[in-house]
Amino acid sequence: MTTTTKQEQYSRALMHLGYILRPVEEMLICDTIPDVKELSLLGSKLSAEAQQWYLGELTTFFTVGTTHMRQSHKIVLLKLSELGNTLQRFPSPFTPLHRVALKEVVASFRAEILDELNRVPTDYDPEIIPPNMPFTVSLKISDAIITAQKRIHVFDRYLDDTFFPLYLRHVERTREIRLITTQGNSTFGIGNVNTLAIKAAAEFIDFQLIQVLPVDLHDRNLRIDNQCYYLGPSVKDAGKSPANFGPGTSTQSSNAVLDDLITNGIIVHSS
Repeated sequence: MTTTTKQEQYSRALMHLGYILRPVEEMLICDTIPDVKELSLLGSKLSAEAQQWYLGELTTFFTVGTTHMRQSHKIVLLKLSELGNTLQRFPSPFTPLHRVALKEVVASFRAEILDELNRVPTDYDPEIIPPNMPFTVSLKISDAIITAQKRIHVFDRYLDDTFFPLYLRHVERTREIRLITTQGNSTFGIGNVNTLAIKAAAEFIDFQLIQVLPVDLHDRNLRIDNQCYYLGPSVKDAGKSPANFGPGTSTQSSNAVLDDLITNGIIVHSS
């Protein structure tokens, strides 16, 4: 069976996005002003094609190793569906001013969708680590963390207190530490790491434990300086099931998504 690399899948995703948007973009640059019936038909067709893409090739593209990037995958469908609905709601008659506004809407949606596509790492083929190898995965995570020159940011809804002795014990206390997780309970999240986080905040000069909503933290990521890594499963469960760990995309837009999580979260403890 022939397999495709992530770069090849990315190229196909760009072509498919162009295929879906092209009829709308071509209609908006032609000399004739379209009527609302034509726009409504285009909107209906666009929504149907987006759903088919979402369930097919797009699922493969947003699956990196064993990790499904659910949030980005879903955002692409939501944006295309929203555009389809917008095309079906324009008032009659459709005026030149409407066309100018719609051009801006389409361009905005295209840019937002590209941002999500660009979050998928395409510069490596992830190494799939067999199950029952937690020590191997732990060493790989440690190897990444030890390279930090400025900051270590962990985004993990299931973070637990084993992270502190395993990965922060030998980290320079001058490094910027951000642990982003969910409220959790006694076994994970804020409810589990709270006690050690207080001690870490007293020792690291720039430490923050940040709480976010579970709905905002689907993907597990590790950011070392400006390099992002995909954790696959939670740090606490790494290596128990088949897993992938390796560098992810570190574009400006990818880092901006992580920055937004930090900015919009609640600081529970800080230095």
